[in-house]
Amino acid sequence: MKYAARHAAVALFASLAAAACGGAAFSTGSGEGDGGGSPPDATTEASVDSGVDTGTGPGAEGGQDSAVTGKPDSATDGSSSCTSGNQCFSGYCKAGVCTPCTINSECGPDQFCDGVAGACKPTKSNGVGCLGPGECTSGFCADLVCCSTACTGTCSSCNTPSAPGTCSPIPPGMNNPSHPCASGDVCCPAGSSGEVCINTGSSPDNCGMCGHTCTTNGSGCEQATCISGTCGTVTEPTGTKCGDAGGTCSVAGLCL
Repeated sequence: MKYAARHAAVALFASLAAAACGGAAFSTGSGEGDGGGSPPDATTEASVDSGVDTGTGPGAEGGQDSAVTGKPDSATDGSSSCTSGNQCFSGYCKAGVCTPCTINSECGPDQFCDGVAGACKPTKSNGVGCLGPGECTSGFCADLVCCSTACTGTCSSCNTPSAPGTCSPIPPGMNNPSHPCASGDVCCPAGSSGEVCINTGSSPDNCGMCGHTCTTNGSGCEQATCISGTCGTVTEPTGTKCGDAGGTCSVAGLCL
């Protein structure tokens, strides 16, 4: 009888203590009969907060797991075990260990190795900045952007303001600093040839600027010149044959 009374008292005390603390001391996790929602599962919560692997996902062989992506958190320090690159934040699994990548061939299809981060990243679309062709989905990096073609023409660029990522003629009178014309030359339109390098300091058809053509009096006794970007004329010697009627050039440069 004494034992039964003592047991009842202990049970009553435990019940009062639990009530004073705000409810049931423990939960089955079912959410039933505890007066409210179930507390978070302690194991899952620890995995999210501390990164310790719960043993239920990739990287569970002793590495650390984010419990969100299933990829080891320590991919850059060589301490996480793996069976494939997609289990590693670096994207590279070497001999069962997550390892920083160093070359593009260590990454998967449509990926390149970011040498600074030591991680494999998706290749870039045209117009996005690049340092090498391996970074680009197209396989071409021109003028520091991913390009649709190799774009190696002297008067072309893949990084024009109007069409980044597409190989296009550069604005007339300009140079591409990546592969410029010879000193003193600039790119000018040249009909079916597209743009070509021209010295606007000496070209009568592009004197001082692209498309500025030097003119004469039309007699056939003058030749147009361009000197240091300025148009001029030179008169043919007196007596030079000119015109269809068999005339000759005068001292004044007229065909008589």
